[in-house]
Amino acid sequence: MWELICHHEYCWGRIAADRSPWHSDGILSSVEPLSGEVGLHFSSPQSQITIPRTYTGPWNKLDALVIAMTVRLRQPGGMLLEGDHSFSLWFDSQRLLTFDTPGRKWELDMSSVPLRAWIQLNVAHNGFNAVNFSYQYKDPSGPGGGEGATGGSPIYTEPVGAVGPKGVMIGNRIGHPDQHLNGDIASLKVWRRNPQQMPNDFLGRPIDREKAKCWTEFLRKVNEFLRADPKCAEWFMGTILRLQEQFMRALAGKDPAKIAEFDRMCRQYRELWLAGQVGSPRMRTLMVQFRDWLKAEGLLSFDDPNLRPIAENPCVRRLTALLPTLDCDPEIQALIRAMLEA
Repeated sequence: MWELICHHEYCWGRIAADRSPWHSDGILSSVEPLSGEVGLHFSSPQSQITIPRTYTGPWNKLDALVIAMTVRLRQPGGMLLEGDHSFSLWFDSQRLLTFDTPGRKWELDMSSVPLRAWIQLNVAHNGFNAVNFSYQYKDPSGPGGGEGATGGSPIYTEPVGAVGPKGVMIGNRIGHPDQHLNGDIASLKVWRRNPQQMPNDFLGRPIDREKAKCWTEFLRKVNEFLRADPKCAEWFMGTILRLQEQFMRALAGKDPAKIAEFDRMCRQYRELWLAGQVGSPRMRTLMVQFRDWLKAEGLLSFDDPNLRPIAENPCVRRLTALLPTLDCDPEIQALIRAMLEA
């Protein structure tokens, strides 16, 4: 599910080489290696590490995000990490840690953590209804230390957006160098939810050659139609995103136990799909249970009047008229029927 998109270990002098597959290498300015320990020191308005945004890089497509940093404050306040017009993680002068995205912010009081303590900091935005913080630190004046955690929110949270053209900055705020970090960073890791997870899972189902040929032809027809009609392609994309957002908003309003039930059924579905058990009695039982659960929670209604205009849209009618049948895959047909049965 999670894909590592940045991994910096500041143990090679003035080098910020990325160890992830994405080459999110940093460009250093006015930072110095620590003496006798791993890390880089940030001390002036010019101190920063910049990760440029590229057209094919991972920062262009985010929704859920996990950040892990090892950091030490020498003075209160300062930016830790910022993605242009996307997200930021920073301390204020009272050592209140804030993670924010446009229009929303989440906070954690860390005033009890002593200055000059190395902090292992973790922040996780799950992409739809929660931001969680956790941290551990070692007391710089003795063998002690501490830890803490907080987070979660019962309301829908917008996914993390794509990083803007100014890229990602470490240890300073984009356009506001007066808000630089006065302290040290030893390491940084960032993960995003893998945007290829769903298509990879779909293609990961074990199938024979005939089914593969059938699905290849089906998907080729879909892609040909979308390429030939950009307006319909835009309509489909907008409609799918809108329905997805409406569903996630409704799901986010459920209590944690209900969300856990939803997650459990999704995991079971994925396991059966990847095991090639699409036509098994277990999968059919699961789909019926899933359908009934969605209906009971008000998350699915085949009588929803808002669905009729979608089904009757000319783009839908034209696409369905062009698509071949999936008679070659009776397991999928049975699965669809199980979902649509009253």
